[in-house]
Amino acid sequence: MRRVVTLACLLTGAASMRPVEERPRLSATAHPSCEATTRVPQGGGRREQLPKLTYAENMIAGGLSRAAAQAICHPLNVCKTLLQATGAGTVSSFPALVRLVSRDPGVLGRGLIEQTVCSVPNGAVNFASLEAARSFLHAVSPAHLTARAGFAFNLASSAVGTVLSSVISVP
Repeated sequence: MRRVVTLACLLTGAASMRPVEERPRLSATAHPSCEATTRVPQGGGRREQLPKLTYAENMIAGGLSRAAAQAICHPLNVCKTLLQATGAGTVSSFPALVRLVSRDPGVLGRGLIEQTVCSVPNGAVNFASLEAARSFLHAVSPAHLTARAGFAFNLASSAVGTVLSSVISVP
């Protein structure tokens, strides 16, 4: 789990690269998503400040992460679709699905490229809009509100990202 958080922090520039237990306590006016990313070399030493990502870099990170997630989950989605479909050429039970996949493992990859390529714009807009909305909300709100309304800011920025990306996926 720690590696996933570290990768997310590297991609988004949202928080300190150090594990939570090692981070200094934040003041009431500080918020992790507003800080620059800090990389601490192994064995200690001088800290290196990484710049926050631009909107275009956030789009690239979002598109790549959505493509990776789609590629990883695609075989499970194919299995679900095969089990739910009715009619000729479909499977009627889980054992029948296992037999089909053991005879032709390539069935799990059908449509993978199309599905992955089509998911990139959706992920790019979703992630970049989410980060832009979050940064905007933190920039325009008073410091005492920023520290207390983290959940509401995350909820609002996530809603903005989802609505804007749905324009792409559901025209």
